[in-house]
Amino acid sequence: MPDVRRSVAVSRRCQRYQKKVTLKGSFQPVGFAVMVFLFVAGTGYLYSVNQNAVQGFHMRNLEREISRLKDENAQLQITEADMRSLYRLQSAVENTSMRKIEEITVLKGNTETGKTQSESIALR
Repeated sequence: MPDVRRSVAVSRRCQRYQKKVTLKGSFQPVGFAVMVFLFVAGTGYLYSVNQNAVQGFHMRNLEREISRLKDENAQLQITEADMRSLYRLQSAVENTSMRKIEEITVLKGNTETGKTQSESIALR
């Protein structure tokens, strides 16, 4: 009888071993679902971090552009004020060889011909 008990004990051990092997090798949907979820979450996280970095880069470029345009605007306002100044206008008049008007003479047309009078202005 010891052989029977021994064979039963050996067969029970084999059954336990077989159960362990079949559990390890079997498809576990919960584990698979967790792995898929982790992969999707990781991919989403990387995408989000990348988008934030790209937006930050664009934002810095736009801030630099705004700063450059403000400087240019200030320079143009200074140039405009200089161009509108009275000193600038007086120097421009002097450089164009213009003279001041001293006298205005109105010339009237000939009335003997019967034509209507026309006026002309002569500046001296």
